[in-house]
Amino acid sequence: MTSSAGSGPNTGGPTEQTSAGVVPTGSMAGDQTPSGQRQGMHQGDELPKGAPGSGENICRQCEGSGKSDGGQCSMCGGTGKVTESVAGGP
Repeated sequence: MTSSAGSGPNTGGPTEQTSAGVVPTGSMAGDQTPSGQRQGMHQGDELPKGAPGSGENICRQCEGSGKSDGGQCSMCGGTGKVTESVAGGP
């Protein structure tokens, strides 16, 4: 088998993988959703409600109560639930 220059690992060949954008520490995946697409989403939502591969989960900030620091939870908007990406989605 012959080898040509530039066909080895990490040389831009067909098997090279490109890194996905990494979410900064302290941020959530939904923070990367363009602002025009976040309409109707709460701060803690990763995906819009009903999106393929999404599911409802209890808000980690208020633990499902809808209240945080004596007022409405800012992560879930007072619902006690957030929409997250689930494993095994499309």
